[in-house]
Amino acid sequence: MMLWLKGAFTPQQIRDRIMSTNTPFQKALVDYLESAHRGEFITGSMDEVKLKVPMPREGRKGIHAIKTQDDHIKIPIGYKDPTQTLPKEPPPTCTLHTNIENNCIACSNLSNWWNEFDNTVDDLLYRSNIHKCRMAN
Repeated sequence: MMLWLKGAFTPQQIRDRIMSTNTPFQKALVDYLESAHRGEFITGSMDEVKLKVPMPREGRKGIHAIKTQDDHIKIPIGYKDPTQTLPKEPPPTCTLHTNIENNCIACSNLSNWWNEFDNTVDDLLYRSNIHKCRMAN
């Protein structure tokens, strides 16, 4: 059984509108898709994130080697590669405040966790999506 909403486009009408060029429908669809995914990082540009993500120097370079810079930052003590570890769980939310208060320990812990979360997500995105494909010699 097929349920059809009155006034809704048929699949063929949707296909025709997507395939036709320079129509308001196609422009609206492309605008929506571009707004849903921009390929950006949370904490800054790719160059800014690259400077924050510690990368070990790899002697082995395969066809999917991660791009590294000679001037890349050193790996801090205690740093754990987020692709190899489970994420840190968030602290309990503050039950006293609806907005983050700077002088509240629970609010401060949550704010710090969110900052770490944003940096971890950017680290994961950079490690997982930025690479240089080349043929092995």
